[in-house]
Amino acid sequence: MSNLAGVVKQIEIATEGNVVAIELICGDAYAAQVLSDDLVSRLKTDHVLSMIVKVGAVVGDDADA
Repeated sequence: MSNLAGVVKQIEIATEGNVVAIELICGDAYAAQVLSDDLVSRLKTDHVLSMIVKVGAVVGDDADA
């Protein structure tokens, strides 16, 4: 599992009808493109998308792992 804390600087969530949009805002254009390409390629396969939300002192804190 990848740690996005070094790439994603901010996360925004919006809903419209039954669609939930999660916007990952990156501090670097190249990193944003690589992340986007990676997510799109994974979604085009038979992979299942899951999201885990943890509480930690800092982004990427794996104290609960």
